[in-house]
Amino acid sequence: MNKEIASHFEQFKLFFEQEILSQAPFQLLELNYTPYCFGNGHAVYRQKGRNIEILYDGKEFYYLIRISPLHVKYKGSHDTSKWEVLFEKKTEENLTMSQEEKVRLLSALGLS
Repeated sequence: MNKEIASHFEQFKLFFEQEILSQAPFQLLELNYTPYCFGNGHAVYRQKGRNIEILYDGKEFYYLIRISPLHVKYKGSHDTSKWEVLFEKKTEENLTMSQEEKVRLLSALGLS
């Protein structure tokens, strides 16, 4: 069953924090949200020795979640070339995440 999770960055961020990150303590490292620029935003979290970035491009309706290797120091969003993409979707409709995608994301984060 698909669950509607986002129509813009704030809802995407809220879903991610409540449904995914709430299973273990996390720390917000960086937050950049520009509602006047298509609602673009990104946030970076630290959880269980990994950095996790969520990104929303409101102009392209693009959603992305990626994760760093273990114990990599976060040096800003410009240094993410070696990060693994866990979830990527481009849709003009409200974003949905299937149960399989959610389980895959949780297991990659070591939370399942």
